[in-house]
Amino acid sequence: MGGAHSVIVIAKEKFGSLFSKLKVKLKKMVFDQQFHEHQWQNDHANKHVFSAEYCKKVVNMQSKDDPPLPCMPCKSLLTNKAFKNAIQ
Repeated sequence: MGGAHSVIVIAKEKFGSLFSKLKVKLKKMVFDQQFHEHQWQNDHANKHVFSAEYCKKVVNMQSKDDPPLPCMPCKSLLTNKAFKNAIQ
């Protein structure tokens, strides 16, 4: 998954502390925050990237020779600054 702040940044912003110094309960809160900030999901096995904003649709292919076109949430990743920085 990508596009979220690091746990270090979230811990500092939320609790004013180093992540490593937080108790387990607070670390879980930081992980939850990070999970909800993710903007895309990496499918390493199939070498695909999908938006974290699921369209929950299977996109029809134009023909069997062409790959399916991306849905709008996935297509919008191409204009996402954090995503563009990650793929360069």
